[in-house]
Amino acid sequence: MTESVWGRPGFEKEIHEHQQVNTLQGSLGGLSLATRRKIYAYVQKGGLFKRGTWDGCVMNAASGGIVQSFSDAAVYFGESEHKIMAFVHAWDATRHSLTDLEATRKLESLLLEVGLTPVSPKFVSDAKVYRVRLFTSKETAMVEELRAEIEAGAFDADIEAMKELCFA
Repeated sequence: MTESVWGRPGFEKEIHEHQQVNTLQGSLGGLSLATRRKIYAYVQKGGLFKRGTWDGCVMNAASGGIVQSFSDAAVYFGESEHKIMAFVHAWDATRHSLTDLEATRKLESLLLEVGLTPVSPKFVSDAKVYRVRLFTSKETAMVEELRAEIEAGAFDADIEAMKELCFA
């Protein structure tokens, strides 16, 4: 199913699934590294996110059930309310084309694409700055450390508390 959005006066532009994913990826990239890591940790522990509701959505689940509004999420994650709204709207837009499980898996892959480690801009010329995503051995080690922490149970208590809140 596609949704329409207003373009210039006189026509509508169709939004397809790949455009929704690009919007989701862009809004996810706008979130801080710490926020992306909290979301990723929840997914790695088998969490499933819902859409169209605050109960069990990404922001609610990754916060342990604390977040119930855009302003709550902005305060809890230390993000601007605008960035939270952009992400939540892009996330909720996927509910027409994907199941909760498919959307959660898509979010997991987008998190890996956007990155879970800091990236610095690389100067290609004096006139323009390009962001280049290079996966270095240091970054690989950092991701492996994060995975090891997750597997070792560093977040188990938090995840169990979140599951109780989200799936009760």
